[in-house]
Amino acid sequence: MIGKADIRRVQEWMGHSSVQTTMQYLHYAPRAEDARLVAEAFRVEDLDLGTSPDIPGQLGTTS
Repeated sequence: MIGKADIRRVQEWMGHSSVQTTMQYLHYAPRAEDARLVAEAFRVEDLDLGTSPDIPGQLGTTS
C-alpha cells in the first residue's frame, strides 16, 4: 500500500505496463534545487515576440 492506494491500482492509473516503472516514480523525491535547475536549463535568452516568423494569427506577423 502507498498511502491509501494499492500499488497495482496506481500502476493502472498511471498507465504503466510494469509495476517496476510505477515504483520508480513513487520513490522519486525531488530536491529543493531541481526547480531552479530546470528553469535555468529551459530559459530563453532575449525573447522578442515581435520577430516571430510570418505565421497568420501569431504575434509578430505582418499578414
